[in-house]
Amino acid sequence: SVQVAASTGAAHTAQIAAITSQLASMAQTIGQHTSTIAQQANLIASLSSIAGQQNATIATQAITITALSAALSNQSNTLVAASAMQNVAAAAVQASVAAVAGRVSV
Repeated sequence: SVQVAASTGAAHTAQIAAITSQLASMAQTIGQHTSTIAQQANLIASLSSIAGQQNATIATQAITITALSAALSNQSNTLVAASAMQNVAAAAVQASVAAVAGRVSV
C-alpha cells in the first residue's frame, strides 16, 4: 500500500514536471509573440507618423497648387485684357491708315 502510494506519487510528480515543462515552453512562446506584437506596434506607430507627415506635405502642396492656380488665372485675365487693348489699338491704327489713305491721292 505504501509502495502503491509512493508509485502513484512518483507518477503524479512526473506528470506535474511534464506539465510544468509544457507551461514553461508556452510561456516562452507567449513571450516571443509578445515581443513580435510590440515590434509590430512600433512599426505601425512609425508608419502612422510617416502617413501624418505625408498628409501635411499633401496639404501644403494643395495650398501651393491653389495659389499657383489663382496666379495663373490672374495672368490669363491680364492677357485677355491686354489682347482686347491691342485689338482696340489695332483698330485705331487701321482707321488712321484708312483716313490717311483717303486723303492721299495716288
